[in-house]
This record gives sequence, C-alpha cells and structure tokens, in this order.
Amino acid sequence: MREKLTISALDSLLKPYVRKKLFEEPYVEHSDVGKIQKILSHYYNVQVSVKDKHFGYAYLNIQVSGLFSGGVREYEIKERGQRKRLADSLGWIDEIEAIDALFDDR
Repeated sequence: MREKLTISALDSLLKPYVRKKLFEEPYVEHSDVGKIQKILSHYYNVQVSVKDKHFGYAYLNIQVSGLFSGGVREYEIKERGQRKRLADSLGWIDEIEAIDALFDDR
C-alpha cells in the first residue's frame, strides 16, 4: 500500500543524499537520483522529475502535494561535484534552418 508523505518527512528521507558546500546551494549527485526516485515511488502524493532550469543544467524537482503539508524541493544535479548538463536535443538547429530557408534569395 502506498503512503502519503509530508515535506518534513521528505527532508529527513533526502538528508543522506543532499550534499552541501560552502557558498553553494544544496545539490544531489547524479548517481543518487535513481535511488531517490525509488525511495519516493512508495508515496502517492510525490512527483519526481528532472528539469532544465538554468542554461541546460539538470535539476531534480520533487513536488509533494498536500493541503497543508505540501511543497517543492529543487536540487541541482552534479556529477562528482561538477555541474551536470542535460543532453541537448539540437532541435533548435532545425528551427534556425527553417527560418533561414524562408529568407533564402536563391
């Protein structure tokens, strides 16, 4: 049976995985993301996603829904302490080529 999670319980569950450095925001290691997703899959009111928030860098977004106990936690994903970029789909190149074809004078 799946359970409900509060934001304070989420913080205590994530404590072993969240790293902190002086003058930096808390982050999680790339190797721990799967472990975190597995742990949080037991709760029905939690959504876990990886998002591109800032110039292609990956962020782990954890949303807990609840009337008074909900909230969002967001952590940058790093690999061995270095910022991790999401894979670029390169779809933007196709868009530029399409616009270029409209203005081609040949």
